[in-house]
Amino acid sequence: DLFEENADNRMHYLAFRGIFRNFMEVGEKDEALDFLEKYRCYLNPEIAQQMYDLCIAELEVVNENYKKALDHISGIEISTFFLKYDLRNLLLKIYFYLNYFEEARYLIQSYRKFLTGNKRVPDEVEKRLLIFLNYYEKLFSLKLNGDKADLINFQKEFENVPVNSMWFKKWMENEIDRLVK
Repeated sequence: DLFEENADNRMHYLAFRGIFRNFMEVGEKDEALDFLEKYRCYLNPEIAQQMYDLCIAELEVVNENYKKALDHISGIEISTFFLKYDLRNLLLKIYFYLNYFEEARYLIQSYRKFLTGNKRVPDEVEKRLLIFLNYYEKLFSLKLNGDKADLINFQKEFENVPVNSMWFKKWMENEIDRLVK
């Protein structure tokens, strides 16, 4: 159900987020923005602005406006935000594009602690994200190193990673391909 029961016709934030992400995943960013603008008024007012900022940040990343994306994220408190994974994952992508290796390294460390030290994180989520973080960190190092042979070897290694074993495999494949070219 898209709308929460007994919530004055409020859309559940996970349903909202899912619809927005579906538009983004199929490359329909104009429709994603239209949806965001049209339906954000149906979100709980306590989270509406944070959700809006996160969604706009995602659109800015797709449009390669990474610093604008960071501006939208800056108002979202990661320790209290209800979509902690989404926020951290988006930050990691932005840091990758901006070559903010130190910021990425710090976020990776805190993310690992969050995943392994939080009993509320499902085991499968923890496993997939930790695998992503390991490959992300290695790819980022290779990106900064710039050694084409090392990137090609990493690409060959990465091809053997099962699709469902980690989050953001397609994103990482695209970035590896881009760096190898």
